[in-house]
Amino acid sequence: MPENQTVIKFDRCSLCRSEYIRVSGSSLSLDHVRSMNIGDYKELVIHVLKEHDYEVFESDKSDPNKVDSFMLESHSAEKHRWHVKSWSLFECRKQDSPVNSGDMKKFHELVISDDAERGYVITTSSFTEDSKKFIKDKPIELIDGKAFLNLLLKASSSGEYCRECRRIPTSIRALLKKLRAKIEALNRLEHEVSGKWTAPLNLDLMFREIVRKTKAVFKAVSKLEKKRLETKLAIKINNIISSVVRMTNEIYSFEKMVKEFTGEKEK
Repeated sequence: MPENQTVIKFDRCSLCRSEYIRVSGSSLSLDHVRSMNIGDYKELVIHVLKEHDYEVFESDKSDPNKVDSFMLESHSAEKHRWHVKSWSLFECRKQDSPVNSGDMKKFHELVISDDAERGYVITTSSFTEDSKKFIKDKPIELIDGKAFLNLLLKASSSGEYCRECRRIPTSIRALLKKLRAKIEALNRLEHEVSGKWTAPLNLDLMFREIVRKTKAVFKAVSKLEKKRLETKLAIKINNIISSVVRMTNEIYSFEKMVKEFTGEKEK
């Protein structure tokens, strides 16, 4: 296994199951990032930007002749409308040499011609002084290797949860894990009853929606309201757990009764 893959890898959150970045911060360096192939580097950049609330995707403006760079776009749609309100361009470079002013001028021309709101240049190296001077009055932000490492560390998690799920209080996370376990038990029972995989997907989707909304509410709530929210959520989640347990027990009881009567008739 390449060394950089032991330092930076992708994992799945044990709650929301979304993919997140797991980093061994003590041994993380620019050398590890630079040693990645361009495909892995692209995946890493996209994950980092998404963790910082940029919904990005690969742009068709990427130059196929540039093997160590690629272009991403981030669109902002108008509320209640389909069309795009504004967008930003990201030029991402994996290189050792500093980005010069000539490269910055070409990117600025693209930002202007494409009528983008802002442009971002991310590199694993640095920027020349001329390139820094050039963008001073331009809608362009520069992110050098050190700044990208900082964004990467902030976007990463060292535990079993993604960054957003880590914002959920420990007691609520424990209850959500308990709810997941009860839903999985119900899934297994359904499998045993039917003799094939017909898991109640609506319950799985319900659980994901509960986690999504829990993450969102703890992200938005004030510190003063956090404790009150934690108490009220605990009651609600416990009620849902009880409902799933009752459903499981009732199904088990029903199946047991059916087997007993079927056995009597067969005799």
